[in-house]
Amino acid sequence: MAINNTESDLAVELQKIYDGEINVSIDWFWDCGIEIRLGDGM
Repeated sequence: MAINNTESDLAVELQKIYDGEINVSIDWFWDCGIEIRLGDGM
């Protein structure tokens, strides 16, 4: 039986983004999914 580690994998990847000082935006909407943006608006 495989163990699902998606939560810990996500936490590791988010920590890498934070450590790399990369701007990230994660938005979610109740009716139309999620939007993820890397970098800044410039």
